[in-house]
Amino acid sequence: MRAEKLCPEAFHYFSMKFSMKFSMKGYKYMKNKFRGVLAVLLSVLLILPLAACNSNTKDPNVTDGSSSVTLGTNTENGEPTDRTTEAPTEAPDATSSELLTEAPTEAPTEAPTEVPTEPVDASKYKKIVVFGDSISTGYGLTNYVAGGSNKNVSNFANAVANKYARVYGKTFYNFAVDGDQSADLLAVIKRKAEIIEDADLILISIGGNDIMIPMFLQLAGVMGISVTSYKDVPAVFDKILKADTAYTEEFKKNFEENKSIMDSELFSLIDDYSTTLNMISEELKKSAPNAKIVLQTVYNPIDDALFATELMQLVKKEIAEKYIEKLNDVIRKKAETDGYTIIDTYALFKGKGMTYTNIMKMDIHPNALGHSTIAEAIIDAIDK
Repeated sequence: MRAEKLCPEAFHYFSMKFSMKFSMKGYKYMKNKFRGVLAVLLSVLLILPLAACNSNTKDPNVTDGSSSVTLGTNTENGEPTDRTTEAPTEAPDATSSELLTEAPTEAPTEAPTEVPTEPVDASKYKKIVVFGDSISTGYGLTNYVAGGSNKNVSNFANAVANKYARVYGKTFYNFAVDGDQSADLLAVIKRKAEIIEDADLILISIGGNDIMIPMFLQLAGVMGISVTSYKDVPAVFDKILKADTAYTEEFKKNFEENKSIMDSELFSLIDDYSTTLNMISEELKKSAPNAKIVLQTVYNPIDDALFATELMQLVKKEIAEKYIEKLNDVIRKKAETDGYTIIDTYALFKGKGMTYTNIMKMDIHPNALGHSTIAEAIIDAIDK
């Protein structure tokens, strides 16, 4: 607010001071005049009897020097329980940073209560539980610590917790574990059955490790690269990104020769995932019958138009999208069958792999913007 835009109270204060100065000048002008003296004497004679009368009929509930009126008394201690706002004895400080923008039309009868109230939506979810893999732990984000609580990491789980749980004293658990697959999640849910029995909201992100790691292993095999762990994946990406025409043609040949083997192994893993997801669903019905369940689909980290090389486009279309979408079909079907809320992370991240993940650092996990996007989608979905 600019300095010249004073509040009405301050304006009234300064206008009264101006009026008093004007009246004092008039008084000085009149004090030597006979009519002025006579007027003063008459005023005193009239006011004294009125003041005496008022002092004899004073309301016993009004304290000396106060213009407020008692509306009620406390039956336990006799103290007033509610009063009208007393007239200020001094003008408000015009330099205050909390100046009013407009004058009230009436004097308030009660002091305003400024206790923050809990949003209606926050009361829906008093106990929130997160299950999943490294997507849910916030792997790769600033302040992330493997195996730590990671409460200060900017992942989607914390964003949801901050909106519904932590601010309003609700309960929040994150049982996600880096590297977990669906079978691992089933075991975790069984171990935490007593904790989640009264959960109101359960968020699940699982399936990436069920398909991504085997997919990269198959891809590396086609490329003739030895991969023993997830740490070897950058070497696969690096070779794909730097592939020349000759290598691309060699890859195409090897891929066609091994395509049926890849389909057999990866589709079999997706069938296993489907079976395990059904078991997870049954366990949740038993352990957390009243919880709202939110499932995420699996995104494709290399889905970005900037990956323009012929080999990368081939890998994206013929391998990544093919198997990831098959897995997502299982997730969507389960959500529809069991009435779960679906967060289609695959659609959210489509064409934005570089924007929402750390893929250019050879890390497929979401970056801070990716997690924020997931969190917004979850909050929008569960607020409906």
